[in-house]
Amino acid sequence: MHWSETLARRVIEKKPDKECYVCATGISPSGSIHIGNFRDTATSYFVVKALRKLGKKAILLHSWDNFDRLRKIPVNVTKPGMENYIGCPYVDTPNPFEELDNNAKSYADYFQREFSQELTRFGIEPEYRFQAEMYRSGAYTEEILLALRERDPRRPRGRTRKLLSCVDLLR
Repeated sequence: MHWSETLARRVIEKKPDKECYVCATGISPSGSIHIGNFRDTATSYFVVKALRKLGKKAILLHSWDNFDRLRKIPVNVTKPGMENYIGCPYVDTPNPFEELDNNAKSYADYFQREFSQELTRFGIEPEYRFQAEMYRSGAYTEEILLALRERDPRRPRGRTRKLLSCVDLLR
């Protein structure tokens, strides 16, 4: 038995009546994606395949953390001025390789497309969720507010009050 079938059977044992099983993976499009990121996605993909083989409905959900902030410029990114975008969300940072892919709308889009194309070459077709869209749509607002309000009272409160007032302005 393949390891993925063993995992799939364990999942089914824990939740036998689930209508659809979701195996999720996700990464920040911080640059060219490495083999470790691929392994994470491939692992989830094999479990999805095993669940389907066992007669279950299953999907592979890949979350793009494209709202994460650009922390450093990768060595292969040589476009002048990119350092001005450190601290900006990947989705709001310009495409550093317009000469290679002028269809990519942003830094995030360029590296997301690069990784997605490689997955397709391996026959892996996940459903994609883009976190910038989720945050900006307000999908997480209530959960964020709850987390901020219910946080550990022993931690300093000044920053939390400031965050809450910013979120209230967005409503």
